[in-house]
Amino acid sequence: MENAQNVENEILTSYENKIININNSSREIEENSSIIKKCEFEVKNISSTHMELTIDSQAINESDILGYHIIAINESDNNQVSSKMTTEKDAELEGLQANSKYNIYVAAYDKYNKVKYSQTKIIQICNEFDFTSKFENLSTGTVGKYYGLNGKTTGFIIGSGNVYWKNVKPFLCIADTDSYANFYTVNKLEQNFKSIEIYARTRNDGKNNALLKWGLVSNTGNNPTWLENAIDSVTCATTSDWIDYKATIKIPEGINAKDYYLQIYFKHNGSNFCMGIEFFSLKGIYWF
Repeated sequence: MENAQNVENEILTSYENKIININNSSREIEENSSIIKKCEFEVKNISSTHMELTIDSQAINESDILGYHIIAINESDNNQVSSKMTTEKDAELEGLQANSKYNIYVAAYDKYNKVKYSQTKIIQICNEFDFTSKFENLSTGTVGKYYGLNGKTTGFIIGSGNVYWKNVKPFLCIADTDSYANFYTVNKLEQNFKSIEIYARTRNDGKNNALLKWGLVSNTGNNPTWLENAIDSVTCATTSDWIDYKATIKIPEGINAKDYYLQIYFKHNGSNFCMGIEFFSLKGIYWF
């Protein structure tokens, strides 16, 4: 068993070496697998920097397939190549460039280090709008150029390196018992987004937690009307360490996001300790 595992590891390593200069290689110089009968794939979800896909492969014996290479070559820049090695049929390919077309194919490798290629598909990657590029310093009850902030004992700070918070990105804080924040876009959204993605971190000063709720609303402020199936919520910040939060809201079919605002609600659930949410990315994904 140990020898078999070593052989398998060597083969997988050789796959990794092959992918380094995949754009300069020729499929013809690799030996075609006689035991892998089919290698196809379907793209399930497309964003601005990544996509999800499912591989459909068949072999005389399924265990003879050791792994797959997913290869994406930028149509306008052949040197811009993204790839992923995986043994799973459901995979996510990252490192793509927004608003670009890619030639994508999958290579399935068998236990003899021979290969079966899928057909190449041309896939258009979505565009994105960076909500963080519009961030601005706000205090309670103020309206800026792009965002507004209502609530109690709250503030939005775009500076980084705060000694107390040790943040590296802009953050929204709430700082007292029963404090809360409603952070929202002043105007309705500029694009008909298919989804909105967030990557943030939360932390607190004591043994508290907070409710984070965000999504599309038809009216903003302290009494918003949330759009059903276009919101997400989580109880967060139960530790003084920063905790990651990543989520995607998919806009329901038939809904035009340009008819709505984006709002983030942050509610203190504990005693008088500061709590904060730090934003690494907040972006809207849309077609053209």
